[in-house]
Amino acid sequence: MTDMNRRDFLKIGATAGVAMGLGIPSLLKAASTYDLAVVTGKAEDAVNKAVKLLGGWSAFISSGEKVLIKPNISFPQDPSVGATTSPEVIAAVVKGCLSAGASKIIIADYPLRSPEACFQKSKIEQITALSNKVMAFPSTRQSMYEEYEVKNGKSLKSVEMLKMYNKCERMILVPTAKSHSASGVSFTLKGNMGLIWNRHTFHRDLDLSQAIADLYSIINVTLVIMDATRALMTGGPGGPGQLKKLDTIIAGTDPIAVDSYTTSLVPWYGKSLTGANVPHIYKAYQFGYGKIDTRKMNIAKSTA
Repeated sequence: MTDMNRRDFLKIGATAGVAMGLGIPSLLKAASTYDLAVVTGKAEDAVNKAVKLLGGWSAFISSGEKVLIKPNISFPQDPSVGATTSPEVIAAVVKGCLSAGASKIIIADYPLRSPEACFQKSKIEQITALSNKVMAFPSTRQSMYEEYEVKNGKSLKSVEMLKMYNKCERMILVPTAKSHSASGVSFTLKGNMGLIWNRHTFHRDLDLSQAIADLYSIINVTLVIMDATRALMTGGPGGPGQLKKLDTIIAGTDPIAVDSYTTSLVPWYGKSLTGANVPHIYKAYQFGYGKIDTRKMNIAKSTA
């Protein structure tokens, strides 16, 4: 069990000015003054333009570093349904990391359905074929996880999290914009549940919204690339449902800011929401680590 909350480490590391291999590029490396970059256009071009606005790939990935990429590939659905991250977006992130000199890139998620079918539908094999530095696996064995203490958790006190998280210097989250029958929406914060072993306890034994926020309190994120190329407004998380094509990428180092902005894009189950209206986003904000009011964010908007 870890003896230091990773958010505590983030604060200490930022004060000392030392990354110690665990990241915190938003504080120590990235030169951008923007909270978010929002770009519309073709997926790969939009991803690269958004990252460029935040300082470029080298602001987040250093040569020789190992990168964990966590998309949403939980359902054996065609990406056009909107329940999973677009392969084009995942591929663009992989290429960006390679361009910055990443030594190894690992794509991992814990599918809710058949791992083989989920990875096949998401075209992960074609993405790993981009380079022998890229590998992917469904994290479906308990031996792949280790226990973490959640020091400041209000509902969640400990959790088994993917070991690979601690073996990579950087982690990039690549969620998709979709609704969720239990949590209202499922973006970055809800998607973090794909990093843990026993997700059922969140729904069965804990305050779901608080547990999602508690989990966020121990996760150190290098970068978020939100796939809002389309939004699954109803029928989430697995779809099908009402879909809106947006052709948008939202990038940032603050998961709360990314999720709050994504919340404002479309109505979810017919309701117009802000980040503060979504319980798990608001509870995560209460830890004091991010921004929730989009009106107070410095947002770069562009087209690709």
